[in-house]
Amino acid sequence: MFSKNKSLRHICFGWGLTLVIILTGQIQAQTMILEEITVTARKLEESLQDAPISVTALTRDDIRAASLEDISYIDRVTPNLWFQGGSRSGGTSNNAQVFIRGIGQFDFIPTADPGVGSYIDGIYLGRAVGGVFNLNDVERIEVLRGPQGTLFGRNTIGGAINVVTAQPTLDKREGFLELKAGNDDWLEGNGVVNLPLGDSVAARLSFNIKNRDGYGTSTVAPEIDWGNNDNYSLRAALRWQASDSFEATFNADYYRQDQASMPSNSSFFTGVGLPALRVGAVLFGILPGPPEFLPGGPPGSGVPVLPTPGTIFAEDSFVSSKTGPSKDDGEIWGVSLNMTWDAFEWGSIKSTTSYRNMDLHFIDDNDSYFIELALTDDEFEQWQFSQELQLSGEIGKLNWINGLYYFYEKVTELNAVMLMPGFVQALEAFPAAVFPVTPTSVCPGAFPANICAGGAGNPVNLALDNNTVDFNKVVVNNIAFYTQGSYQLSDQWSLTAGIRFTYEEKDFTRSQFKPDSSALL
Repeated sequence: MFSKNKSLRHICFGWGLTLVIILTGQIQAQTMILEEITVTARKLEESLQDAPISVTALTRDDIRAASLEDISYIDRVTPNLWFQGGSRSGGTSNNAQVFIRGIGQFDFIPTADPGVGSYIDGIYLGRAVGGVFNLNDVERIEVLRGPQGTLFGRNTIGGAINVVTAQPTLDKREGFLELKAGNDDWLEGNGVVNLPLGDSVAARLSFNIKNRDGYGTSTVAPEIDWGNNDNYSLRAALRWQASDSFEATFNADYYRQDQASMPSNSSFFTGVGLPALRVGAVLFGILPGPPEFLPGGPPGSGVPVLPTPGTIFAEDSFVSSKTGPSKDDGEIWGVSLNMTWDAFEWGSIKSTTSYRNMDLHFIDDNDSYFIELALTDDEFEQWQFSQELQLSGEIGKLNWINGLYYFYEKVTELNAVMLMPGFVQALEAFPAAVFPVTPTSVCPGAFPANICAGGAGNPVNLALDNNTVDFNKVVVNNIAFYTQGSYQLSDQWSLTAGIRFTYEEKDFTRSQFKPDSSALL
């Protein structure tokens, strides 16, 4: 009995020893392949393991392994991040709608600032529109969760996304050319070339060209390729390593898109809304009015506009009865100059100067209905200039960074919102005021005793005009000073404190025009 138990203990000890050896080997193997990632989440280069903030860093290999097509795809591999490239954006696909831990902003209008800051090589992008770009030749992406107001400044209450592009290298020539193809006639090309131009100068060029058919179709306007891709981008960088202590890099980028707006289906017009639209379509169809309001027949023809079976509902969720128009065009470009001077044994000076310009035009049929009920037409222009100076250093257990920042931005927007265009003209063409507006109105009747719509010159008709053209202009002047320092108390503990002072002025100008009403006055 004793010998049997002893043998059992030997067997258990042998299995246990084998398990320990296997686990030890796995741990050692994992330790050997562990890669150190350098980030600039605190405006200083440091190891990701040492950064005392919540940050997700995606390297070039991570981006390729996850097949991330553009910046909006990073929420697939980043916790607490929601990133959409254009939903609820008036038809444009180039609107960075970003939320971190539930904090962000949907709207792109000039008076609404993002809740999460977006940066390219440390340069702040002032608008949400224009914030979606491809990830060709990107070195890494840093997603910082939580408020970043001290070092990054305005509009980072939810966090910040910092994209670091690949910079020219002086030691070797390299490059690649990549072609992709797929469904919907998808054809995409990426290319990068790095060229040393001497011992101290190097250039880097990259490009991306993407063409793909849309994924949405319309039973009414089959010629429109809803949701297609037709864009390209170029990026160039020139680096000068003047000495061991001074370096300057000039960056330039250009992006162009010429596409149709994003698709949408008729799922919005279900339940209570659909019967109302059907009644409205019949009503409006028998009213005299301009042709654009009466697709069922010529003005005054009396032809009812009845929903055609299969037009409103479709088994395929990518099919709708949108009529158009459709446009998602844009041009974005920028230049920047980064200079770093290791002027002192204990620290360095860095200057970042940038200018960016954006011009977008997007039009969308918002109602997904075969009658033109709602559409938006938005012309969005923006340009910005920024200058940042930094002084950073380290003495003993203390490291710090001081910064002076200036930002200027001018945004203009011409936004047309058309809700039931031609409705006022149709009411004006009616012989009398016969449509009650309030439950107590008795029609036909005269205003103001009875509030009824219809009839030429009736002021109630003008009150029902929902078509507006708005011009908005926002000018921003922002200047800030910040300082932050960290003291290493021990190998495990450090104390960090910082402060930022910001002064900002915003000038807002707005004018509104009602084209249908003005034509009748």
